[in-house]
Amino acid sequence: MASYGLEQDVPSSILMEKRARKLAEDDALRLYNRVRQLQKEETKAQKRIQDTKRKAKEIIRYRERNELVRQEKEQRYHELQLEVEKQKAENLKLREEILRNKVEQENRVWADKYTTAQQTKEEKAEIEKLLLETRLLSRKEAVEQKEAVRRQQEEARKRIEQLKLDRLLMVRTHHTQLQTYLSALPDACAPAQASA
Repeated sequence: MASYGLEQDVPSSILMEKRARKLAEDDALRLYNRVRQLQKEETKAQKRIQDTKRKAKEIIRYRERNELVRQEKEQRYHELQLEVEKQKAENLKLREEILRNKVEQENRVWADKYTTAQQTKEEKAEIEKLLLETRLLSRKEAVEQKEAVRRQQEEARKRIEQLKLDRLLMVRTHHTQLQTYLSALPDACAPAQASA
Protein backbone atom coordinates (compact mmCIF):
# COMPACT_ATOMS: atom_id res chain seq x y z
CA MET A 1 0.00 0.00 0.00
CA ALA A 2 2.83 2.40 0.93
CA SER A 3 4.79 1.24 -2.10
CA TYR A 4 1.86 2.18 -4.34
CA GLY A 5 1.74 5.74 -2.90
CA LEU A 6 5.48 6.23 -3.54
CA GLU A 7 5.05 5.24 -7.19
CA GLN A 8 2.27 7.83 -7.48
CA ASP A 9 4.55 10.57 -6.06
CA VAL A 10 7.48 9.93 -8.44
CA PRO A 11 5.67 10.82 -11.71
CA SER A 12 4.02 13.76 -9.97
CA SER A 13 7.37 15.23 -8.89
CA ILE A 14 8.80 14.73 -12.41
CA LEU A 15 5.78 16.50 -13.87
CA MET A 16 6.24 19.39 -11.41
CA GLU A 17 9.92 19.62 -12.29
CA LYS A 18 9.06 19.78 -15.98
CA ARG A 19 6.51 22.49 -15.32
CA ALA A 20 8.97 24.46 -13.22
CA ARG A 21 11.62 24.09 -15.93
CA LYS A 22 9.10 25.26 -18.56
CA LEU A 23 8.17 28.27 -16.43
CA ALA A 24 11.84 29.11 -15.93
CA GLU A 25 12.51 28.85 -19.67
CA ASP A 26 9.50 31.04 -20.44
CA ASP A 27 10.67 33.61 -17.87
CA ALA A 28 14.18 33.54 -19.31
CA LEU A 29 12.80 34.09 -22.82
CA ARG A 30 10.66 37.01 -21.64
CA LEU A 31 13.64 38.47 -19.82
CA TYR A 32 15.81 38.09 -22.93
CA ASN A 33 13.18 39.85 -25.05
CA ARG A 34 12.89 42.62 -22.47
CA VAL A 35 16.66 43.10 -22.45
CA ARG A 36 16.67 43.36 -26.23
CA GLN A 37 13.84 45.90 -26.10
CA LEU A 38 15.75 47.96 -23.51
CA GLN A 39 18.86 47.83 -25.69
CA LYS A 40 16.84 49.16 -28.64
CA GLU A 41 15.38 51.92 -26.49
CA GLU A 42 18.87 52.82 -25.25
CA THR A 43 20.05 53.05 -28.88
CA LYS A 44 17.14 55.39 -29.63
CA ALA A 45 18.00 57.50 -26.57
CA GLN A 46 21.63 57.74 -27.70
CA LYS A 47 20.44 58.86 -31.13
CA ARG A 48 18.26 61.55 -29.54
CA ILE A 49 21.25 62.73 -27.47
CA GLN A 50 23.38 62.91 -30.62
CA ASP A 51 20.63 64.88 -32.37
CA THR A 52 20.53 67.31 -29.45
CA LYS A 53 24.30 67.76 -29.58
CA ARG A 54 24.07 68.35 -33.33
CA LYS A 55 21.41 70.99 -32.80
CA ALA A 56 23.58 72.67 -30.15
CA LYS A 57 26.43 72.84 -32.68
CA GLU A 58 24.03 74.35 -35.22
CA ILE A 59 23.06 76.99 -32.66
CA ILE A 60 26.74 77.86 -32.18
CA ARG A 61 27.23 78.08 -35.95
CA TYR A 62 24.12 80.26 -36.18
CA ARG A 63 25.51 82.58 -33.49
CA GLU A 64 28.87 82.81 -35.27
CA ARG A 65 27.14 83.56 -38.56
CA ASN A 66 25.10 86.30 -36.91
CA GLU A 67 28.26 87.78 -35.44
CA LEU A 68 29.82 87.79 -38.91
CA VAL A 69 26.72 89.51 -40.33
CA ARG A 70 26.91 92.11 -37.57
CA GLN A 71 30.57 92.78 -38.33
CA GLU A 72 29.77 93.12 -42.02
CA LYS A 73 27.04 95.63 -41.19
CA GLU A 74 29.47 97.63 -39.09
CA GLN A 75 31.97 97.54 -41.95
CA ARG A 76 29.34 98.78 -44.41
CA TYR A 77 28.34 101.48 -41.93
CA HIS A 78 31.99 102.57 -41.60
CA GLU A 79 32.34 102.68 -45.39
CA LEU A 80 29.16 104.73 -45.59
CA GLN A 81 30.58 107.19 -43.06
CA LEU A 82 33.77 107.53 -45.12
CA GLU A 83 31.71 108.08 -48.25
CA VAL A 84 29.66 110.74 -46.49
CA GLU A 85 32.81 112.49 -45.27
CA LYS A 86 34.27 112.33 -48.76
CA GLN A 87 31.07 113.77 -50.16
CA LYS A 88 31.14 116.51 -47.54
CA ALA A 89 34.73 117.34 -48.48
CA GLU A 90 33.79 117.49 -52.15
CA ASN A 91 30.82 119.69 -51.34
CA LEU A 92 33.01 122.00 -49.31
CA LYS A 93 35.53 122.21 -52.15
CA LEU A 94 32.72 122.96 -54.58
CA ARG A 95 31.38 125.71 -52.32
CA GLU A 96 34.83 127.25 -52.06
CA GLU A 97 35.15 127.25 -55.86
CA ILE A 98 31.76 128.89 -56.19
CA LEU A 99 32.75 131.50 -53.64
CA ARG A 100 36.00 132.19 -55.50
CA ASN A 101 34.20 132.41 -58.88
CA LYS A 102 31.44 134.72 -57.65
CA VAL A 103 33.19 137.16 -55.36
CA GLU A 104 31.38 140.10 -57.02
CA GLN A 105 27.95 138.65 -56.12
CA GLU A 106 28.50 138.64 -52.36
CA ASN A 107 24.84 138.67 -51.39
CA ARG A 108 24.07 135.69 -53.56
CA VAL A 109 27.11 133.88 -52.25
CA TRP A 110 25.93 134.40 -48.67
CA ALA A 111 22.45 133.14 -49.60
CA ASP A 112 23.94 130.08 -51.26
CA LYS A 113 26.19 129.52 -48.26
CA TYR A 114 23.23 129.76 -45.88
CA THR A 115 21.20 127.33 -48.01
CA THR A 116 24.10 124.88 -48.25
CA ALA A 117 24.71 125.14 -44.50
CA GLN A 118 21.06 124.35 -43.83
CA GLN A 119 21.20 121.39 -46.15
CA THR A 120 24.37 120.16 -44.48
CA LYS A 121 22.77 120.53 -41.08
CA GLU A 122 19.70 118.61 -42.22
CA GLU A 123 21.92 115.95 -43.80
CA LYS A 124 23.90 115.66 -40.59
CA ALA A 125 20.70 115.39 -38.56
CA GLU A 126 19.37 112.78 -40.98
CA ILE A 127 22.64 110.84 -40.84
CA GLU A 128 22.68 110.97 -37.04
CA LYS A 129 19.07 109.81 -37.01
CA LEU A 130 19.95 106.97 -39.39
CA LEU A 131 22.97 106.02 -37.27
CA LEU A 132 20.87 106.03 -34.11
CA GLU A 133 18.19 103.87 -35.74
CA THR A 134 20.88 101.49 -37.03
CA ARG A 135 22.41 101.18 -33.55
CA LEU A 136 19.02 100.60 -31.93
CA LEU A 137 18.11 98.01 -34.55
CA SER A 138 21.45 96.24 -34.13
CA ARG A 139 21.01 96.17 -30.35
CA LYS A 140 17.47 94.88 -30.66
CA GLU A 141 18.55 92.14 -33.07
CA ALA A 142 21.45 91.20 -30.80
CA VAL A 143 19.14 90.98 -27.76
CA GLU A 144 16.57 88.91 -29.68
CA GLN A 145 19.23 86.57 -31.05
CA LYS A 146 20.78 86.17 -27.60
CA GLU A 147 17.36 85.39 -26.10
CA ALA A 148 16.57 82.90 -28.88
CA VAL A 149 19.92 81.13 -28.37
CA ARG A 150 19.36 81.08 -24.59
CA ARG A 151 15.89 79.54 -25.04
CA GLN A 152 17.21 76.93 -27.46
CA GLN A 153 20.07 76.06 -25.12
CA GLU A 154 17.64 75.78 -22.19
CA GLU A 155 15.34 73.53 -24.23
CA ALA A 156 18.28 71.37 -25.27
CA ARG A 157 19.43 71.09 -21.63
CA LYS A 158 15.90 70.11 -20.51
CA ARG A 159 15.67 67.48 -23.27
CA ILE A 160 19.02 65.99 -22.23
CA GLU A 161 17.96 65.93 -18.56
CA GLN A 162 14.64 64.29 -19.49
CA LEU A 163 16.45 61.66 -21.57
CA LYS A 164 18.75 60.94 -18.62
CA LEU A 165 15.76 60.61 -16.27
CA ASP A 166 13.91 58.35 -18.71
CA ARG A 167 16.95 56.14 -19.06
CA LEU A 168 17.42 55.96 -15.29
CA LEU A 169 13.76 55.02 -14.82
CA MET A 170 14.07 52.35 -17.49
CA VAL A 171 17.15 50.85 -15.81
CA ARG A 172 15.45 50.89 -12.40
CA THR A 173 12.34 49.22 -13.82
CA HIS A 174 14.49 46.55 -15.47
CA HIS A 175 16.40 46.03 -12.23
CA THR A 176 13.14 45.66 -10.26
CA GLN A 177 11.80 43.13 -12.78
CA LEU A 178 15.03 41.18 -12.66
CA GLN A 179 14.99 41.12 -8.84
CA THR A 180 11.36 39.96 -8.89
CA TYR A 181 12.20 37.23 -11.38
CA LEU A 182 15.25 36.06 -9.42
CA SER A 183 13.34 36.02 -6.14
CA ALA A 184 10.57 33.96 -7.78
CA LEU A 185 12.94 31.26 -9.10
CA PRO A 186 13.54 29.45 -5.73
CA ASP A 187 9.77 29.44 -5.04
CA ALA A 188 9.08 27.75 -8.37
CA CYS A 189 11.62 25.04 -7.68
CA ALA A 190 10.58 24.49 -4.01
CA PRO A 191 7.80 21.87 -4.62
CA ALA A 192 10.09 19.73 -6.70
CA GLN A 193 12.75 19.72 -3.98
CA ALA A 194 10.21 18.95 -1.25
CA SER A 195 8.85 15.99 -3.25
CA ALA A 196 12.34 14.69 -3.87
